[in-house]
Amino acid sequence: MHIRVAAGFILATTIALSAVWSFAQSKEIPLKDLPAKVSDAVKAKWPKAKIVRAEAQKDKGQTLYNLELAEASGKQQRKFGATLTADGKIDEVQEPAKLADVPKPVLAALAKKYPTIKKPRVDKVTEGEGAAARVMYEFRFGTQMRIDSAGKTLDEIEIELDEGKEE
Repeated sequence: MHIRVAAGFILATTIALSAVWSFAQSKEIPLKDLPAKVSDAVKAKWPKAKIVRAEAQKDKGQTLYNLELAEASGKQQRKFGATLTADGKIDEVQEPAKLADVPKPVLAALAKKYPTIKKPRVDKVTEGEGAAARVMYEFRFGTQMRIDSAGKTLDEIEIELDEGKEE
């Protein structure tokens, strides 16, 4: 019994330290230092978008570029994030979503686990591109929870939210 608890603690500590180490490896870079393939891929995919901020991070020996993007349409501005590889392939896109646009199986999974949650922040997250793309929804309300389009919970962690501040 004690061995299982100790092994669980060691595993949890290792995972937490890995997450901190990965986060620490991410650093902001000047937009002029983005690889041309990354900038070109953004222009091709989102021609009206402007890159607001960029970070580079190492993940499994590969450099990923986390971008904060803004796209104006009339008086409205849409902000979203994208992560691209150095050769311009889209790794992930994260954009704000409305609860009304979230598939019913996803909402059912959220309501089953957290029946009292009324207005969580929600993002639509798409990993990859084309037919191989995987869509999930990320909810934040003191817990960060990712649920795939079929309603399967992928992960869940406790977080702190800055009240009144949208990310």
